Amino acid sequence: FSVTLNAYFIVKWRDTRVIVTDNFNQSLHQDNSQPLTALNLAILKDLWMPDVEIRNLQSFQTHTILSKLEGFWVDDEQNLMHALASRITFICPMRFNSFPMDVQVCTFQVGSFNYAMDKLIFTDEFIPVKE
Repeated sequence: FSVTLNAYFIVKWRDTRVIVTDNFNQSLHQDNSQPLTALNLAILKDLWMPDVEIRNLQSFQTHTILSKLEGFWVDDEQNLMHALASRITFICPMRFNSFPMDVQVCTFQVGSFNYAMDKLIFTDEFIPVKE
């Protein structure tokens, strides 16, 4: 079985080689953090980016309207953020032995394909709202 999520898939990392000299666009702010400056997406081809792997991935689609819904930002402390509006489908093994009283737990696992766990550390900022 599989699970499909519509979500903003956001990857953040720090690159000390990036030099920020002009903060002309500070329209996007995060809570208790530096204001972000939007960058032209064409710069992505010239930058190092983490090699993100979604384990048990079945499909990953980027939402588009007139173009891909994505953005790229940097702050004054050389933190980079790449966001994609996406539809992610991943495989989740399920057992229905206790149907209709069964409970399913699916884990969304993100990691690196090439780097060891101590070289690229992934954390989640997805916090479900409990009602």
